[in-house]
Amino acid sequence: MRRVLLAVLAVGVLASGALADQMYARGDFNGWGTSNPMVDQGDGTFIAVIDISGQAPGTRYEFKVANEGWSINFPPSNVYATYPAGRPLDLHIFYEPLPDPEDLLEGWLPPENRVGYYPDGNPWELVGDFTDWGNNPILMNDLGNGFYEADAWIPTAGTHYFKFRGSADWEISIGADFGRWAANAQFDSWGDNELFRFQLDLPHGRYRAFYVPEPASLLLVGLLGLLNRRR
Repeated sequence: MRRVLLAVLAVGVLASGALADQMYARGDFNGWGTSNPMVDQGDGTFIAVIDISGQAPGTRYEFKVANEGWSINFPPSNVYATYPAGRPLDLHIFYEPLPDPEDLLEGWLPPENRVGYYPDGNPWELVGDFTDWGNNPILMNDLGNGFYEADAWIPTAGTHYFKFRGSADWEISIGADFGRWAANAQFDSWGDNELFRFQLDLPHGRYRAFYVPEPASLLLVGLLGLLNRRR
């Protein structure tokens, strides 16, 4: 527990510099200027709303969140996306300097200074060393509201690398810091032929990968817990 508290405090210190500056959504849609300030929602989230009614659906664009002088900007590599077709006609860009500490316990990444957006104009794929990268991508399930999920069998134990990308489109991709040019995200598998679940939460600018136990393992855990309670 002490390590968790120290980690949360460390994240708070790292994010505090960004909180002292007015941040802006800056991208192709506003000439990378400061016409779209991030507005504090009072819950640790900042939002900018951009009118995209004049944009052609499917057109690529890029953006990030930055202060006026660019000395603070996230993610380090820009977010690349496409304008969605039809309504809504407003693009919502979100910035979370300091996420809920529970996110750290649940494995959500990146741990701080997250930049997300909604709506989105892409179907998404999961690619990694376990899919031969782009040769055998896994189409993610669209669960609505910018949330996507996919399962993958990981053949060997060890450290594995992955990214999310738009359908057959490397120009639209998400790596470790949620940006287009970010390093690959990674996770560890402790055995051969393990099932992992991958989740992508675009509005919150976060993702995670975690092991999915076999039903027999879950049953064993439940029985052990029941025996412990009876003692």
